[in-house]
Amino acid sequence: MRDLTVRVPVDVQIELAIAVAALEAYGPIVCDALKALGRLATAAWEASDVPANLDPAEVAAASDAEWERVEARLGIAAGFDVALAIDKANPQSC
Repeated sequence: MRDLTVRVPVDVQIELAIAVAALEAYGPIVCDALKALGRLATAAWEASDVPANLDPAEVAAASDAEWERVEARLGIAAGFDVALAIDKANPQSC
């Protein structure tokens, strides 16, 4: 059987080895983080919707703007941006 890997340019082989090593090292951690992101975002949403007291202003449901602020301050929005980029690059990931 022929060894066709000799036809692959060295720079491609090197970049491929680096990509595979990074995925082997960090792939499982990234997948776990992606799975946790949705669960923890839901927990944050539920916690942010619990009134601090019975003041009518506190009892009202969180507005979209208020939730967007929570997402921004806790990094949820940034996390979902990264998750979307990973999914766009490889829809079959995790």
